[in-house]
Amino acid sequence: MKCLEFRHYLDAAGLTESEWRSRWEAARWFLAADGESGKRYGNETIRITSDGEVSIRLPAPLVHLANAPYGRYTLACRVAFAHRGTEWADRIAADRAVAYRIHLDPDRGRWYITASWQTLPAPTVPMSAALAHGVIAVDTDADHLAAWRLDSHGNPIGNPRRFPTT
Repeated sequence: MKCLEFRHYLDAAGLTESEWRSRWEAARWFLAADGESGKRYGNETIRITSDGEVSIRLPAPLVHLANAPYGRYTLACRVAFAHRGTEWADRIAADRAVAYRIHLDPDRGRWYITASWQTLPAPTVPMSAALAHGVIAVDTDADHLAAWRLDSHGNPIGNPRRFPTT
């Protein structure tokens, strides 16, 4: 169920109206910025340094609130990315695009920041090139693996070899 639908089924969702309202409002408290390759640390709007310092570039009407040079507001906390942190660090070191989203989790009463980026597609080999000299095909079953050699047209050659997995 989505947050809006919870409003009509508070009992089923196990929420009071005030709990639902806090979730509803929290869903709208976020800041997101797409990354930009070539910009410092991969994002001009939300910038996170390699040591976890977060700063936000403020829009012109809010520049008077800046606590850092160039109209930026630096947060008092530091962040770290446990999942894929090494990939993130490599991207920002090379000034490659990183998108960020800062959002509130009302259940925990905490703010979170997520980082995302696009990865290059894995290189693939055209099927005709893969089959040119034949390949091995593997069929996985519940109790065994079956392997066949395939000819250049993808047809099985001979009988399969079976390998028990139990």
